[in-house]
Amino acid sequence: MQNVTKLGPNRFEQGLVWIMPALVGAAIGWFLPAIVDFLLRMPFLSSQGILLLIDSFSPLFVSIAGVAVGILLGLLLSTAAFHESLVVDVSDTDVIVMKNNKQRKFLKKDIYAVFVEEKSLVILGPNGKELYRETIDVKQDKVEQAFWHHRYPWVESDPFANAYRLWTLSDEACGEAANKVLYSRRIALREEEREQAERLREDLRELGIAVKDKGEEQYIRFM
Repeated sequence: MQNVTKLGPNRFEQGLVWIMPALVGAAIGWFLPAIVDFLLRMPFLSSQGILLLIDSFSPLFVSIAGVAVGILLGLLLSTAAFHESLVVDVSDTDVIVMKNNKQRKFLKKDIYAVFVEEKSLVILGPNGKELYRETIDVKQDKVEQAFWHHRYPWVESDPFANAYRLWTLSDEACGEAANKVLYSRRIALREEEREQAERLREDLRELGIAVKDKGEEQYIRFM
């Protein structure tokens, strides 16, 4: 059986993620009649149709229905949180990363360096090509121990850090295609569309450009 080290939320954290949103939702649902009554006492909310509709039912019915809906919404929130969490399986031969129901595999022989930067796990391939960059909710020392244990080329910092420079609209070195992608990605960052920003990061990798963010600013290097 292959020796695998899993990096991701532990059982206690998983339990909290499943239980806490459901408990909060249930509590809000149980006290929904009192919350509605309080809101209806406010002059600017006293004529709101949805509040009057809820108030027309018996308090016990509203509480029971509120608890059921609250638990359901809490579980949906927990499911979304798990999909957003990065899980990494590290073995002696490969690294498997899983997030948003998507899985990628990197063979050990193709990995040049591994490190954590600004809470992101970064995997570099031959010639410094960036293979992967994603936020990981695991302490850095635990991540480091896992990769050292399986004898991966762990480094303390990005060996190509000095090659990055700030991208601007007037950047002519990138080429028209890359500039269009970087501009679209800047808009995605400003509008907090994380999935779109990550898809555009993949497009930039195909164009031979690695990118990392500092707020809404993008720093790039050629690979």
